Amino acid sequence: MAEEVEFYMFCQRRWESLKQKDAGYYPSRHDKVVFREAAERFGISEEEALEQFNWIDKKLVEHKTKNMTPEELTPEELKQALIKIVLENKESPYSK
Repeated sequence: MAEEVEFYMFCQRRWESLKQKDAGYYPSRHDKVVFREAAERFGISEEEALEQFNWIDKKLVEHKTKNMTPEELTPEELKQALIKIVLENKESPYSK
């Protein structure tokens, strides 16, 4: 469990660093860099890094949204989720 947390936080910190450096999130560039670096750091392949991140992220989302219905989200929570998904992706046509 501790290794999963370390792995996940490593990836998150690298994305944040790249977002700061490039003034936004560029999935086609940043994801490759993050998973390559995570693979090197944790002694796994890039494919395994991607799979591990997705598995951990899925578990976190399931835990956070367990028994939650859309009606339970405040308008502000929904707005922030959409901003993160759509507007912060600099490759999205809707990006800021």
